[in-house]
Amino acid sequence: MRLRQRGCRVGDETIEPLLRSENNDFNDEKGDKGSKLWAPLAAVAEAFSPSRWKYEIVSLVGVVLDALPNGMTTWLCPSLPKDELQMLSALHERWVRPWSGTNEDIHLLSTLWTSHWRCMHHDTPPLNEDMSSERWKELGFQGVNPMTDFRGAGLLSLVQLVYLVETHPQEWIASVQTPNYLTAAVGINVTMRLLVLLHLNNGVSCLAPKIPENYTFCRARITLSKMIYHSSIDETLRRLNEVYCACMRRLRLAWESSSKNIMLFNSLLETCFIDVKRIINLSSSLEEFQALM
Repeated sequence: MRLRQRGCRVGDETIEPLLRSENNDFNDEKGDKGSKLWAPLAAVAEAFSPSRWKYEIVSLVGVVLDALPNGMTTWLCPSLPKDELQMLSALHERWVRPWSGTNEDIHLLSTLWTSHWRCMHHDTPPLNEDMSSERWKELGFQGVNPMTDFRGAGLLSLVQLVYLVETHPQEWIASVQTPNYLTAAVGINVTMRLLVLLHLNNGVSCLAPKIPENYTFCRARITLSKMIYHSSIDETLRRLNEVYCACMRRLRLAWESSSKNIMLFNSLLETCFIDVKRIINLSSSLEEFQALM
């Protein structure tokens, strides 16, 4: 799903200092000097931190093993356990389906609409009878009717957008207020990537370009499946949604530190998900994954 550029408005916020001083200029200058002094030391400390070394080792091993033939990759990455496969199958049957316009679909879309405006502390604008509105673009959709956007990743992409705005409202606000950043379209792309990683993309027109299933990919699938697995499908979905939200935050931060060129977004997405797969392989639990992200 490729993104088209559009303008965005960003709210201006003024953050008051916690402590006031009559000599603010002096304090600012002193703070700047302190930051400049400690910045190189902080960079060195980060470079030699255990988590950083662990990440570099996992990355290096991944690069070497990714060059192996597919047959050896299959040998190094065993099949998923039966209970995990059954849960992923149930998740696919329940949530990974194309947009169909049923009452459930419409209700979820209405929930996204009302939750967004409540999150932004605005009155909820009315929608047209067909659920269309120019103001969907403020959420990051590419047209006036968001239903067409969900063809790429199916209903799960809508479910995960609703989860983000309702469970992590501050991240949602930061995302929709980021210049030239189409939050909803980005979210659909993230859902696509997770579906492909878990082999759940059957039945939706998800990711036309092929993603190579190398060692890093296959190992990340095994680790992610174990990370989100629970005997309850609702809890499995919640854990997958938390992975999604962590990816959304990382991608937004990567965008903010990039050139913010919408034409380069797909390259940024690809680079970001290479890191995501490595961090998944580095993590022994959902909580560790969230901390590393």
